[in-house]
Amino acid sequence: LDVFEGEENYREPLLVWIRPSLSLVHFIQQELSNLGISKLSSVGCGCGTLEWIIQSIVPEITITGYEVNEGWWESRHATPHFIRLEYVEDKGNNLELPSDSALLFCYFNNIDFFHTYINNYKG
Repeated sequence: LDVFEGEENYREPLLVWIRPSLSLVHFIQQELSNLGISKLSSVGCGCGTLEWIIQSIVPEITITGYEVNEGWWESRHATPHFIRLEYVEDKGNNLELPSDSALLFCYFNNIDFFHTYINNYKG
């Protein structure tokens, strides 16, 4: 938890986003608990750094990351994975996201894919 101590606006120079505060992760934990949700499906999670941070503080949550381009993510050039990844084929058309999980979309930049994922979610 030491990573969460100190200045709230701290930015890790090797990451392209601001790290979440401990209070934000606790908020996510509380809301998932209030809703009785113990699974998180993260679409477009990359290596899963944010999800790993959440899981390190909320170990009872099961997280699955969904990514495209398996060739890249399994290559020697890709960053290490911090969570389990499942690879999406056919632009997500055949992906059935678990209905008992919360959805998290990270750095999502394709509105058509976004709508496909939403339509395939029955939760």
